[in-house]
Amino acid sequence: MGTATGSSDNVYKYAPNGSSTVFATGLSYAYGLALDGSGNLFVGNWGNSAIYKYTSGGSQSTFYGGPNVQTYSMTFNPLGDLMVGTSSNYIYSFNTSGTPTPFASGLNSPLALASDAAGNIYQANLSTGSINAFTPGGTKTTFSTVAVRSLAAVPIPEPSAILLIGLAIPALLLASRRRAIHR
Repeated sequence: MGTATGSSDNVYKYAPNGSSTVFATGLSYAYGLALDGSGNLFVGNWGNSAIYKYTSGGSQSTFYGGPNVQTYSMTFNPLGDLMVGTSSNYIYSFNTSGTPTPFASGLNSPLALASDAAGNIYQANLSTGSINAFTPGGTKTTFSTVAVRSLAAVPIPEPSAILLIGLAIPALLLASRRRAIHR
């Protein structure tokens, strides 16, 4: 398991016993982590609009170093494309060569992304408290809001992370900045 922290500009690697070591340093607001199918770690470096690729041994290379990609969140789709939510309220799809293509726009602080086996992308909206679902072709629908004490749907308070768990019936876990994890 790994964590990125914007405050210390490091990426930490955690062992099963909970101990941690610094895996990568010298970043400028490290946001967003994703693992590809080969075990390479991708880290969004918000401060300079770069995305770095790290091998399991810690070797670093620049995957993307262009404009307009101040990363909030990342996930891989089943085709191996890196999906990146940005501070410009876009989701970009990066092919394996690091070339970005706009996938979705007009979003609201896409702080969390997840992908399922069918290639659908799930995106948590910080301000609206909802989760959008995108088909592989980019069609957007509202996937969820949380119902509390009634049948009325209310926003999820400040969603900050989502994780799709590949079970027989997939489950979506959501971390909220104000409440416990929702399932």
